[in-house]
Amino acid sequence: MGGVAAGLLLAGPGEDDSPPQRITTTPSERTKANRGGGTSTTRTTTPGGPSIRGEKARQARIPILMYHVLGTPSGSSLPDLWVSKERFREQMAALKAAGYQGITLKAAFGAWETGGPLPPKPVIVSFDDGYLSHATVAAPTLRKYGWPGVLNLELKNLGKDGLPRHLALEMANEGWEIDSHTLTHPDLRNVSAEQLKTELDDSRVQIKQIFGTAPQYFCYPAGKYDARVIAAVKAAGYAGATTVEPGLAGRSNGKYELPRVRITNADSGTGLVQRLRDAG
Repeated sequence: MGGVAAGLLLAGPGEDDSPPQRITTTPSERTKANRGGGTSTTRTTTPGGPSIRGEKARQARIPILMYHVLGTPSGSSLPDLWVSKERFREQMAALKAAGYQGITLKAAFGAWETGGPLPPKPVIVSFDDGYLSHATVAAPTLRKYGWPGVLNLELKNLGKDGLPRHLALEMANEGWEIDSHTLTHPDLRNVSAEQLKTELDDSRVQIKQIFGTAPQYFCYPAGKYDARVIAAVKAAGYAGATTVEPGLAGRSNGKYELPRVRITNADSGTGLVQRLRDAG
């Protein structure tokens, strides 16, 4: 939620501020990763069983987890936007142990539209805004399991006071999907037609310039949207969008109103697994 971005850009107490391990990739591997086609999204079999295909994949309901800052709140008026690094690692370990496998939003859309493939228990781990902890905590943790993350990037957060550009590029090179979260995180329902177009078009252009490919998907700032905003998102060339509405995502939700599962520090690893089981 970018409304608190200005107060959350720096790594807070309790965050791991060591740089993530570098992974050497070939040019062809980097191109594939930048397009959201990391190896973890293209496997046809998984430890949990054969991949899901056909009508089962088209009808799959997939949890899209929603995270913001990973660390300990410090002077924040919105502590629910924080999940400690220890809790996050616990949650990811529990999901892995329960048979889940991380995928990108692009892989989910591919399954919904063409019938797969999907792992038996797919999960999308998404992060809003763009914080240093996404590179120093989330990326190394997901790398351990061979999972991609999905970064909904607010462009004003990209830089030395937020998520350093070189670390964001490393994340993309490792298979993270980089999607748009606007330039400045306004309430898009209340901006002028000109600003709405700028926030959608320019963020898409800048992400392509930085990461080498235009984002296919969009995340509404603070989950605020209406029919005018949806129409503008479609016109800007995005193939789908995520909200903050609760629930599992699937074809029945509509491409531009996909729900997510908000994660807080109160969710233990076993508790998160149970939440997803109950939702399914």
